[in-house]
Amino acid sequence: MSKQSNKAHKDIMPRKGSLKARVLTLLSSDGFTLHQVSKRLSMPIQTASARVSELQDEGLIFQSHTGLFRITPPELIESYRDERNETRYSRWKALGEKEGWFTREWGDEMTTLHSGK
Repeated sequence: MSKQSNKAHKDIMPRKGSLKARVLTLLSSDGFTLHQVSKRLSMPIQTASARVSELQDEGLIFQSHTGLFRITPPELIESYRDERNETRYSRWKALGEKEGWFTREWGDEMTTLHSGK
């Protein structure tokens, strides 16, 4: 993380919860694209993107096949969160294997930790 990114992260930490709450409130009325979320909440696109991503990580929202972000039905939150975590892990692992910093031995250990086995 660059010094500038690190500073931005520290600056926004106290407001993350309220920003995510604003996104959730907006999405509770309808589905919106990322740009619509940014515009309707008068939020910079980078901030909106980060909060939307965090809410997806938590399983609280999902992106529909039409590209709209929507509130996740309560009974699906855990499965959406787990699916997103698995997707992110798989992408990270594939990149590491491609770039050579994810070795077989280390990868086996991380896979075991990730799977909880």
